[in-house]
Amino acid sequence: KSGLDVATLPINISKFGNTSSASIPLLITDFINAKLNATPLTLGLIGFGVGLSWSTGLITLPQAVSFSILISHVDLLFCDDIFLEKKILITGCTSGIGQEVAFLLSSLGCSLLLLGRNKDKLNQLISKLSFPDRHSQLVVDLSVPNALFELKSDIAQYGPLDGIFHSAGVALVKPTKLITSDDINKVLSPSIYASLDISRLACSSKIISPNSSIVFMSSVSSILGTSCMSLYSASKGAIDS
Repeated sequence: KSGLDVATLPINISKFGNTSSASIPLLITDFINAKLNATPLTLGLIGFGVGLSWSTGLITLPQAVSFSILISHVDLLFCDDIFLEKKILITGCTSGIGQEVAFLLSSLGCSLLLLGRNKDKLNQLISKLSFPDRHSQLVVDLSVPNALFELKSDIAQYGPLDGIFHSAGVALVKPTKLITSDDINKVLSPSIYASLDISRLACSSKIISPNSSIVFMSSVSSILGTSCMSLYSASKGAIDS
């Protein structure tokens, strides 16, 4: 309807997921880094969020030194084989940040144990990963209390793990006065119950090896609330605590 050429509207949410306030800076550095090295640029910025909030701006960026995206230069941070044959469990891997982490770690030689609710989506993801034969999956609904912990024996057969990346979460957009008990369980359970289950699993040497790492994915929403997303903010606040 705007008549704008789609080619002039870069989008990279499929690459980095929803990074909230970092989305536009990531887009700038990802798409126009090379142009910024050559000449100043005038950009029209348009952003919108929940609750029908929106903002626009017109800025001129001066010619600048090269930006770099951390995820694109992971080889500069680690030796070549640091992730080779490491076993990593990932939740929330069929979309967003969890999916991008799965792509990255598989390309670095990791063997992944992927957890999700939808078997078809898990199969589709594995088929797109580097070295698909190295990876396994477990179907589980993390909104169900103890669901992850009850898979202890299955995970132990795959382990011991070298790391866990917990990225599963539900972002519900709904005014507080309309929130139901089912909504509360749906949003809070993947963050609270699943995080506690992961912590309980990590107490077993059969599940996770010494000197391994566990990453719980949070969000800026944990400290900066957004209209109609109180439950999501609460779930990420629980992760932070």
